[in-house]
Amino acid sequence: MVTLLQIEAFSTQLPSCKLSTLRQTNPIIRHSDRLREVRLSSDDDDNTPSGSISGTFLERYGTDGLNDYVEQIWSNSGSGELGKRGEVYFVAQAVIVLCILFGGIPFVGDTANGIAGSALFFIGGLVIALGINEMGPRLSPWPVVSDEAPIDSGLITTGVFSYVRHPMYAGLLCLSMGFSILTESEARIILTLLLYACLSFKTDFEEDNLLEQIDGYAN
Repeated sequence: MVTLLQIEAFSTQLPSCKLSTLRQTNPIIRHSDRLREVRLSSDDDDNTPSGSISGTFLERYGTDGLNDYVEQIWSNSGSGELGKRGEVYFVAQAVIVLCILFGGIPFVGDTANGIAGSALFFIGGLVIALGINEMGPRLSPWPVVSDEAPIDSGLITTGVFSYVRHPMYAGLLCLSMGFSILTESEARIILTLLLYACLSFKTDFEEDNLLEQIDGYAN
């Protein structure tokens, strides 16, 4: 088996024209050149102790930059002012990922599922009911306002509509997710995500039509 050291020795004995051609067509020769450059740079800086892992093993197998890469990530992690780097988002992300890996919330998983599912189900139903009440005779299953609907009074901005732009869609999503959690159904959770995508497209279509039909909707 030909080693990288043998390839380096072979490449140094080639005429410059042939070596140039090989560099363009042979990735092994190019890789050998890169290793030689990194090794020479490391010798000049005198940062890599003789016989260390980064000076032999990592370079030999083409991952000589791994130490620098890890050190840079560590340096990036330590930069910035503590408490103002968005640590809370990273911690939340890490906790959620761990819960996903372990298949639930440790110690309080069943209790938390029951509370979260019930709360979402109740909130979703309440928001839908409030939205229907505010819509009144304007209510329609279609995303396009009916020609027969009374729209002279303008945009609804009172009640639940002052907090949520599309309360019935938001309520339907909360209700669906709550029911999915209560029944511990992975399929229902996936379908709820699909429902979210569907309602997102429906909302865009609806708002485009409302912009044309109701003055001041964009505001």
